[in-house]
Amino acid sequence: MNYFQTMRHVILPQALRLSIPPTVGFSVQVIKGTALASIIGFVELTKAGTMLNNATFEPFTIFCPCGPALLRAVLPPFLLRALSGEKSSMTLVYVDNVHKAFGELEVLKGINLSVAQGEVVAIIGRSGSGKAPCCAA
Repeated sequence: MNYFQTMRHVILPQALRLSIPPTVGFSVQVIKGTALASIIGFVELTKAGTMLNNATFEPFTIFCPCGPALLRAVLPPFLLRALSGEKSSMTLVYVDNVHKAFGELEVLKGINLSVAQGEVVAIIGRSGSGKAPCCAA
């Protein structure tokens, strides 16, 4: 067997059998740990799934049905509309000519922003570039 055949027929099947269950379990823990999922109360769903998984050791059978239910409950309706491509002309956030300074250091210089309903906006920048003051303004 050459290298690729060995990987395909021997190594990868063993690696997948060993790595998929912990990966699924970790993913569930990440979902459970989010504040939004905790507020909505779906911790009970994932807790029940974890208990069943501990008894049966079949994470896909248990958590695959839980995933769509969690996403449907956790994703807000406006985000679902944005993902579907539906647009709205209603402006939810409007910021005009925002300035913010910490002593002599001016971190925001004339920021303008308009966010309509259904739009998703990401504010990206390095540490100390003024992302948090922009959101708080």
